[in-house]
Amino acid sequence: MSASFIQKYKWDKDFFKMVCSIAVPIILQQLVETFVGLADSVMVSGYSSVGVSAVQIGSQWESIASLFSFGICSGVGIYTAQFIGSKDYKNLKKSFGTMIILSLAVSIPFILAAFIFPEQICRFFIEDDEVIKNGALYLVITSLSYVFIMISFSYNYTYRCMGKTKVTMYISSVTVLMNCIFNFILIYGKLGFPALGVAGAAFATLFSRACGSLIYFIYSLKTKQPFIGKFHEMFKLEKDFLFPVFRRIAPTVANEAFFGIGQSLYFKAFGMLGAHAITSVAIADRISNLFFMVIWAITSAVQTIVGNQLGRRDFKLAKTYANYFMGLGAVTSVVLGLGMALGAPLFVTVLYPKEPSVVHNAAVAIIMAYSIKICLRLFNSIIFGFLRCGGDTKILAMLDSVILYTLGIPLAFISIGVFHMNIVAAIFIVQIEQVVRIILAFKRYKSGAWIQNVTLDVE
Repeated sequence: MSASFIQKYKWDKDFFKMVCSIAVPIILQQLVETFVGLADSVMVSGYSSVGVSAVQIGSQWESIASLFSFGICSGVGIYTAQFIGSKDYKNLKKSFGTMIILSLAVSIPFILAAFIFPEQICRFFIEDDEVIKNGALYLVITSLSYVFIMISFSYNYTYRCMGKTKVTMYISSVTVLMNCIFNFILIYGKLGFPALGVAGAAFATLFSRACGSLIYFIYSLKTKQPFIGKFHEMFKLEKDFLFPVFRRIAPTVANEAFFGIGQSLYFKAFGMLGAHAITSVAIADRISNLFFMVIWAITSAVQTIVGNQLGRRDFKLAKTYANYFMGLGAVTSVVLGLGMALGAPLFVTVLYPKEPSVVHNAAVAIIMAYSIKICLRLFNSIIFGFLRCGGDTKILAMLDSVILYTLGIPLAFISIGVFHMNIVAAIFIVQIEQVVRIILAFKRYKSGAWIQNVTLDVE
């Protein structure tokens, strides 16, 4: 490997400090959220033998709804990051208002469906009646919090595009701490409250999310953030702004929606193996999120740093920073992969001591498989960040959802339904999609076709 090749991807001190200033608060924020998620799971596991599976199944509908909102926020965020870079605060207010309107519009049908068809939604993933009963109860209660999820997403994403990740860290930390306290009180029945079990976990989620949205609203008003303006400045619908934005973000929204549905189809395939398989995957997901949060943080840094440079039309510096991110991703992926593989047995043993050995062993093996996935997914997420902040959304959708539906999901159903593989073997096989995705994504990254200034769309 030549010295010039290494130098191309070797980041400097100033770049690393800039990434850390954005990523570290996000990592801390995600760390708190992940530990609270673990606390939820562990507390429910201690209360009920089907609690972990029920919460996991009841959360699948929320995962799809959240990815719709993420698609909207990340799509509009393409403009947000570049408006910040170009100091166009008039359109920054419009982009924030657009996030709010579209996100709230998306939440309504999901809430209605959760109220009308809760058991049917849960039964799609598993046939265990006890899991379905508890999962449906969790789904109905938490569906009311979808509105608050969407509002918080909009604030969170806008602050990240501004590089003000400490704000999201503090507010999210308060929110998840409240969630943890409410969980303890309502699941087990403390301080005079009845023990509600799974329903208690759901109410705790609802109350804490409502408080989180309120904190974002009050803080943003009090500090007079540049994306906050008069009502008509944020929410007046103008076709000259909306139509170009819609055209650009539509592939992103569709991609995240299909990706969310696709992830739920994985659980449909895993559910064919019963409640033990779902519980194993749920435990592995909770623990692996401790490591995957680094991916989310680095991807946010990509959107902010590279997106801001594209907004300033400094394309050379944007490409230089992109190369640095690729080098950073190479080192980080090795560290994360080894950490997951070596720590898997300890994490599962300490956090879920009451689960049977079949669940314990499967969860450890799944985390081992995830240690491979995280290395590949990190590079994919970084490259997807480049494509997203440059508005290369159609290619991004092809690389993400098209490969998921044509390769990943078929591999899951064939592995389990045709070859009757166990859950661990099936998850290992599914990682083939990540390999294919990274080969194609890297070719697109090298082409430089994603280097665009999207603010020209609305000028």
